[in-house]
Amino acid sequence: MPGGEVFAEVSLEIRDLARGRYEVRLVQEEGQAEVAERFVPPFSARRLQAILNRFDPRPARDVNGRAQSSSSSGPSGMEVGSALFEALFPGRIRRLFDVSRAGVDTVRPDGNLQGMRLRLRLDLEKERMRPLAALPWELLYDSLSRDFYGQGRLQLLVRHLAAPVAARPLAVTPPLKILAVAASPKGLRKLDLDQEIRNLRDVLTENDRLQVTVLPGATRDDVRLALRRERPHVLHFLGHGHFSQETGEGVLYFQKADSVFDAVRGEQLARLIKEFPHVRLVVLNACRTAQMARSQGHTPYTGAGAALSLAGIPAVVAMQFKISDPGAIRFSKVFYEALAEGDAVDVAVGEGRRELYNLWYRSPSVEWAAPVLFLRAKDGRLFDLTDRTEPPAAPAEKKEAVAAMESPREEPQVLGIRSREPLGERPDPTLDLTCHFDGWPIRDPALWRTAVLPELSDFLRPALTSRRPLLIDFAAHASIAFAAGWVLGAKSGLEVAIRQRLLKGGTKDFRPDDEPLPEGPFWQAEEDQILDETAADVAVAVSLTRPVQPDVRLYIEEHGLPIRRLLPATIAPEPGNAAIRSGAHTLELAQSLIRRIWTRTVEERRGTLHLFIAGPNAFLFYLGQLAHGLGSIQMYEYDFEKATPGGYVASIGLP
Repeated sequence: MPGGEVFAEVSLEIRDLARGRYEVRLVQEEGQAEVAERFVPPFSARRLQAILNRFDPRPARDVNGRAQSSSSSGPSGMEVGSALFEALFPGRIRRLFDVSRAGVDTVRPDGNLQGMRLRLRLDLEKERMRPLAALPWELLYDSLSRDFYGQGRLQLLVRHLAAPVAARPLAVTPPLKILAVAASPKGLRKLDLDQEIRNLRDVLTENDRLQVTVLPGATRDDVRLALRRERPHVLHFLGHGHFSQETGEGVLYFQKADSVFDAVRGEQLARLIKEFPHVRLVVLNACRTAQMARSQGHTPYTGAGAALSLAGIPAVVAMQFKISDPGAIRFSKVFYEALAEGDAVDVAVGEGRRELYNLWYRSPSVEWAAPVLFLRAKDGRLFDLTDRTEPPAAPAEKKEAVAAMESPREEPQVLGIRSREPLGERPDPTLDLTCHFDGWPIRDPALWRTAVLPELSDFLRPALTSRRPLLIDFAAHASIAFAAGWVLGAKSGLEVAIRQRLLKGGTKDFRPDDEPLPEGPFWQAEEDQILDETAADVAVAVSLTRPVQPDVRLYIEEHGLPIRRLLPATIAPEPGNAAIRSGAHTLELAQSLIRRIWTRTVEERRGTLHLFIAGPNAFLFYLGQLAHGLGSIQMYEYDFEKATPGGYVASIGLP
């Protein structure tokens, strides 16, 4: 293994218990030990703002160069880090953490050094949790051991934003290809990117396992074409970034054809990059790209770094503070050299932080803590850098070679869930819910709550502790597939594939990392429909296999639902049984729909979300995994036996 380290994992999750109470839960690798204690936030929003202003290495300025007020005095990085550490490791949490860390820097029987990865999990789906994500966790300082955590190779610190699928290593024949995108548009403070580009090129071209392509004066179209042409593994952005605490929105400033700035939101960049699955790592060398909203009421999807991670990019490195030109160059050099040697991305970030710390050792600067790593890969190993001498394979051969070089997929446990009995064999074990239904209709609507949901939860929860990959064979109502995803939520980290029953017979397995992804938009361009401005509820009409909007509108009118806004979501180019191309397409559709739902106003989020969906169970399952934090949800089933206009019936309500 490159570097000769083996890492045990410790997961720390902060949870909102409501009524102003939080807890922090520590889980050792593989669930070997788990303990929870009360968590008390160490800083108020006002105090946090003063702290972050203090840590800017230069006086804070907006993107037009105007000076903003900042404090020249305040706590040191050590004092802030100590407060964060004491809050994160109270009582039994600290004792168990110390036991876990005792073996760090010791030599294992296999000759490797023992390291530890600390994975910080924050539930951004809950509004009261989002200000905690804005804290500078990379400053964690243990006053007993006199040690900043997250520096170097052996004590790794990463932030984890939940996604339903963990990323696997991508087999790469060196060189590792890096696309460096530079933008310094008119209308914003002038950046001297020429020198930074020269320095970056000099650093990267020293290593024959790295290949850098520089794209100066980049427009969005330039980036799209370069991603398609160069097929890079890493996208490195140099330029202006900005984050507004008033709107909770982060942007990167690209250029237009006339060199005027083009403000690209994190969500927009995420949609662009997701079209190119070979991009496994994004590095944002721009100010405040890792910042997140410090107040409630903003969605978690608008900060640039967070948006990219939540969209499924395996690893994102972004900056939570300003970083000096010498610091950015030094970090890039050490970071990319470590990647080229085959190190995991979190090891490379740890090496870069330590280099910056040594650079400014005798100064009060904390820019070494500016780099934030958002990681959704299991172990930080994004690339399997293999040296091969044979000639490049043809495209079809190359795809087969990559598949063969990846780590073998563990054989999944097959679970069956039935609410209607299809032809064909039944997996063992199978949850049989058919006794609660008369064909398609349920015997009593109350059974959704009193029988179906409890039995489904009891059946699936053991999978949360087994950690084994799952293949769920559904012959069930759409609401049951959604509820199954809810039980096995995105934060579980489980790898789940869905076996779908096809109308023409047979089955198809949907795996969330299966290609292809179609080109072009995933959804048709449709305007939201305001139905009743005095109401608070929102309805979503999802048309994947068939159009549902007319039936949904009729049902709302006939039943007098208090719907303020109807969100139509129709797959592009049109609904149909073959409209969804793959498991990856299914997951992308679910993720993009969740991001749209998150745009509800505060008043709307206090109401109920009504979901009317015509689509495969795989889509319902992945949507259910992502739906925690959306508040009150009411699912609906279409009565296919009667097939009357507006023929929906209410089914499962969550939570």
